[in-house]
Amino acid sequence: MKTTLHRLKWIALTLSTLLVFQSCRVYHSKTVTVDEATLLSQHIKIKTTSNETYKFHRLLREDGKLYGITWRKGSTARKLSEQIVLFSAGKDKDEVKILLDENTIREYHLQNKTMSILYPILFPVILAALMVGLFYLLWSIGV
Repeated sequence: MKTTLHRLKWIALTLSTLLVFQSCRVYHSKTVTVDEATLLSQHIKIKTTSNETYKFHRLLREDGKLYGITWRKGSTARKLSEQIVLFSAGKDKDEVKILLDENTIREYHLQNKTMSILYPILFPVILAALMVGLFYLLWSIGV
């Protein structure tokens, strides 16, 4: 009985940890043009010619220049800190506007909203089913 309770606690802890850490975004593998990316105004991942990857909330075009909007404390803002043009004031205080050089950007990938919703739900369910099956198998053979 004690071992079963210990196993159930371990399963519950594992599953709750997985659910907490499943806040990810999935991006389309198909690339879009810069005009489509600025027009659609959704989460976007860009890859540069030097194989760096940056993620933004959206892209803006102002006065012929391309800007990326992202979190002030995010990894993209830290990596591109010398290119930050403006800290947002007001409603979105935690956002920054970063000047981007279009000549160094190789690919634009938009967020896949459907998979971004399904992945965090399906992944833990499949993993839980596999774990339950494994524990059932171990229990049935007496390990």
